[in-house]
Amino acid sequence: MKQDLNKFLIFYNFNRGHGGLRKEIKVRTPYEALEYWYNLKPDLFIRKPDMFWSVVFESRE
Repeated sequence: MKQDLNKFLIFYNFNRGHGGLRKEIKVRTPYEALEYWYNLKPDLFIRKPDMFWSVVFESRE
C-alpha cells in the first residue's frame, strides 16, 4: 500500500498543472517543463527526460 501511495504521489506531482509554470513557459506539467528545457539546452542535463522518468519510478518499487 505504501509503495502504491508513493507511486501515486510521484505521478501526481509529475503530471499536475502548476499555474505559474504553465503561464511562464506554456507547458501543462512539470515533466513537460523538463522536456522543454532539455530541448532548449540539453547540455544542462546528465540524463534524458525519459530516462529520468524511469529512474524515479524504478527507485520507488
